[in-house]
Amino acid sequence: MAYAAPLRLLPNNLPNGLQYEAYSQTLTASRGTPPYFWSQTGTLPTGLTFTPSVSTADISGIPTQAGTFAFTVTLTDSAGGSVPRNYSITITPGRCTFVGSNTGAISFGAIDPSTTPGPILGTVTQQIQFTCQAGKAYTVAVNPASGWTIDAGANAIPYTLGFIPGGTGLGATPINLLTTNSRILQANYLNAALGAYSNTLPVNLTISWTAPGAGSITATLPIGSVSGTVISTCAVSQSPGTLTFNIDPSVVGSTSATISPDMLLTCTRNSNVTVSASSACGGLASSYPACGGSLIPYTFNFLSSVTGQGFGTGISLNIGGSASSANYQNAPVGNYGDLQTLTITY
Repeated sequence: MAYAAPLRLLPNNLPNGLQYEAYSQTLTASRGTPPYFWSQTGTLPTGLTFTPSVSTADISGIPTQAGTFAFTVTLTDSAGGSVPRNYSITITPGRCTFVGSNTGAISFGAIDPSTTPGPILGTVTQQIQFTCQAGKAYTVAVNPASGWTIDAGANAIPYTLGFIPGGTGLGATPINLLTTNSRILQANYLNAALGAYSNTLPVNLTISWTAPGAGSITATLPIGSVSGTVISTCAVSQSPGTLTFNIDPSVVGSTSATISPDMLLTCTRNSNVTVSASSACGGLASSYPACGGSLIPYTFNFLSSVTGQGFGTGISLNIGGSASSANYQNAPVGNYGDLQTLTITY
């Protein structure tokens, strides 16, 4: 009596494929007792189909999704013999594709015009990632290609966009499109006006690659996705000065004095700033000795409110004062002094 050889299914393993490139492999049945019967369970790579015939079965098509896919093919013959075979096919990116969203965002945060020497670097708050077939060359073109600004009404701040201009694919390893090199130079924020800024035009970044499977995909930084806020801040550019009255009791009228050099205040453009004064001796009065003994009342003058002009322009506080002869004609001889503390609120 003759016996049929054990049923055989070949090959034992299947090769991997590339996304968007044609894939075709044939499974072959032999031995056993024909006719043969085929079945497939599990998940084929997206875009591939399982097509059985008499003694063969084809797995073919164009895979459209990267990843690893596992499935089982079972071959059965008419004598009841059965051979199940577990297969796995990994599809690697054959073109460039986004990993997740194709939109990104960059924030310059709180922009302090007094910050030196700069620049202010942007933070990638929403990264754009993509994959390309390992070794596949790609380039990135930006539209607009330059002249990027963030705006607040009629005010604009130029910035430089940080992105990868090109490279080669890393297979399944994601590539970051945006970098931490987005920046605003000190010259562009020094005199920026107070307010919240954002891009009023979208920025599109097109990733292109050549054959095989040439094509392109486009990422975007939508309107409002590049942002920053210029904060209100001030700085005094001179050291405290001395207001000196040369008082002659015989002079009728008043004696005045101004501070030299005057104190200069630099503040964020368009910010509203108030200035207040506080006397160490209580009230606007000069005293001898320090805050005790004889007093000579005087007036202390300064700008109590200003509008910021930016850190390229200093504002004089116009500090001065005067004393009336009615208050000093009978004053004892001596040195009189007071300490005025200016508080700048912005």
